[in-house]
Amino acid sequence: VKGLLQNHSSQTRIIVAHRLSTLEGSDKLLVLKNGEVEFFGQYEEAHKLSPTFQVTERLQKEKDSSSQTEP
Repeated sequence: VKGLLQNHSSQTRIIVAHRLSTLEGSDKLLVLKNGEVEFFGQYEEAHKLSPTFQVTERLQKEKDSSSQTEP
């Protein structure tokens, strides 16, 4: 994945990711909800402006923290 995100200024790449951390370092982020564009902008802005991003991020953090505490 890191190879896909390396700077290739003359190329446009579309990456579909289920883990939000995969998208860190992307120039632009597009969040779709029910086939509609909910958010388009920078990764850092999505934390504040995209409800879908916020919910997904919270759920991933909860899952990650619960899997670390299980034996």
